[in-house]
Amino acid sequence: DFGYVFAPTNLGSNGLLVASASNSSSIMTFRAAGGSGLGSGLTVLANGNTIIGSSISATNLLNLNALTTVDSTAQLAVSTNGTTNKGILVQGVASQTADLFQAQSSTGTVLASISSAGALTVTSATINGTLVVNGNTTINGHVISGNTSGSTTVVAEASAGLGAVVN
Repeated sequence: DFGYVFAPTNLGSNGLLVASASNSSSIMTFRAAGGSGLGSGLTVLANGNTIIGSSISATNLLNLNALTTVDSTAQLAVSTNGTTNKGILVQGVASQTADLFQAQSSTGTVLASISSAGALTVTSATINGTLVVNGNTTINGHVISGNTSGSTTVVAEASAGLGAVVN
């Protein structure tokens, strides 16, 4: 702490506010000329949370635009801020070999991943809805029905000379 405070009373067209006064909620704010309000550019709050874009609530460690429904338990909060905007884009480079995405446990075990070729791997999944597979399905293990009505229907079709066996 050098004891310096840059906190003009009227920012006007200035793009930098550095403040650590006890009455300030932000430590540093960068905003475009004419921008105003909390989170109208890049704001680092006194508690260390960071807002990028427009956000009126900075309950998350990193906020990108304002959420429609606040989730204060998320470390990263992303709002598309528009109906035609993508939320997150991860793009590999030529000859990418590492996964593009991984979700890991606290021990570093990969729970779910998307490979550079687009293969989705999930260690365990519960699907509440309809699973549609356009292509081939390989099942290494058992198919277990959770149907409690006493009857399960399995439909298997054979085409192009391929047979189907259902036991």
